[in-house]
Amino acid sequence: MGPGRPCRTRRRAPAQHVRRAYERKLHAGFRAPCRGGQATARRGRRTAGRELQDRAVHVRLAHCDIARSRCRLSRPEPIGKGEPMDVAAYTELLPEITPTNQPFWDGCAAGELRLQKCADCGRHRFPDSPVCPECLSGAASWEAVSGTGTIWSWCTMHQKYFAAFADEVPYQLVYVRLAEGPLVISTLTDGSPEPRLDQPVRAVFQPDGAGRAVVRFSAEADPR
Repeated sequence: MGPGRPCRTRRRAPAQHVRRAYERKLHAGFRAPCRGGQATARRGRRTAGRELQDRAVHVRLAHCDIARSRCRLSRPEPIGKGEPMDVAAYTELLPEITPTNQPFWDGCAAGELRLQKCADCGRHRFPDSPVCPECLSGAASWEAVSGTGTIWSWCTMHQKYFAAFADEVPYQLVYVRLAEGPLVISTLTDGSPEPRLDQPVRAVFQPDGAGRAVVRFSAEADPR
């Protein structure tokens, strides 16, 4: 209260901190994406141009500077049409073989889809993990599964994101729910019909040219 101002009776308490805490807190969550859209016009001036041209992918080369909220972005190099598939570039995209996932890749080489199975609750899981996500048990074994499932979701890739897949666009990326439960992301084989929800698929194994085989899916024709 300032000098010369009497205290007012029957006055309601201020609702200053009713809806939020009076102290600062750090909340967990994703940071705002780096700006790439059109800036707002300054007073008396034209609208600023776009910071970056429209592109499908921008490769982040450095983490955003939290203090200045800036980031450095680089435009990917264009890939020419008809460029042959580079086996070395393709191999670099494959996961590293480790003692943990070795049984999975051994199964692919043998024409089998092998998954981890929890020894306690019996749940299959993919990708491999040291503990079961259902019961947190560390006991598990590898076993061959049916390799069948249904399409849970899909998208058609038209952009040449990677040189190794330049000659394959457009191709279908599918999210498959296996009969045993886990979800697997892969591509449809050439000649497969247009994907649809709950369409039956079967795992096939394609040599990668570097001594490994990768899992793809073949979609069955729509019986309707």
